[in-house]
Amino acid sequence: MDKSADNAARHLRLVTIGFLQYLSPTISFFLGTSAFGQAFTIQHLITFFLIWVALALVSAEALMRWRSVKAVAEDQMVDVSVIEAGR
Repeated sequence: MDKSADNAARHLRLVTIGFLQYLSPTISFFLGTSAFGQAFTIQHLITFFLIWVALALVSAEALMRWRSVKAVAEDQMVDVSVIEAGR
């Protein structure tokens, strides 16, 4: 990997890199089937569908976890002005 790609990858979240790693083979799949005439059987369709369902489930779980952590963090925030007024 060249330095610019390495530097860019270091500044991306792991979720983004993981999604891009699913996106790249999907683009290759569409190119293979549409541009190069590769065979696409029902088994390929089922596999492709299951992979994307799994990705959707993992993404939904990550989103729900992020929202719950964010909500807990907001609940635990303390208003500094209230603490200082009590002194």
